[in-house]
Amino acid sequence: GYPKGAELMAFVVIRATGIAGLVHLLNVWFLGLGISGVAFISRRLGVSAAGSLVAGLVFALAPVNLQQMNGTYVDSAFSSAIVALLAVLVALATDRAETGRYWYRAVVFGACAGLVLGIKGLGPLPVGAAGVAAVILLGGRMRGLPAVERRQALLRMAGWLWVVLAVALAVGNTAATVIS
Repeated sequence: GYPKGAELMAFVVIRATGIAGLVHLLNVWFLGLGISGVAFISRRLGVSAAGSLVAGLVFALAPVNLQQMNGTYVDSAFSSAIVALLAVLVALATDRAETGRYWYRAVVFGACAGLVLGIKGLGPLPVGAAGVAAVILLGGRMRGLPAVERRQALLRMAGWLWVVLAVALAVGNTAATVIS
């Protein structure tokens, strides 16, 4: 059937706690990702800490989030996962090129991509767009490098892409295979 990543997370929590009513908080769990993602993006774009928090909380007031707060539809969870993916993309875009902190970002990017892929069938569209944007961002940093350094950077980027793919498949595909 369709991807069931959000439902799998609810199932695991319900089985672990024995409280079936927690299924109604499914979207609230994911809403934390969306609020944090919007706050992070706002902060990286120069908004004050208080303003970033307000921006994140305003995300929670989006109609889809309010309407699905106490339900099991996954549109709210899907939008929150996309915001988290975009927040990692913003982190890639705003990190200094010389920090070399891309490997853990690859794991986080892959996990966010896996969530988006595992929650809804439309997941490949935003994940594909974010993946292309990440390659363009990282590739743009290679311009102007000497040939030897550019080759090394290309190899690192290829490794980064394999890590993203492996983590995305692990996170996103687990949901599709465990429940089906």
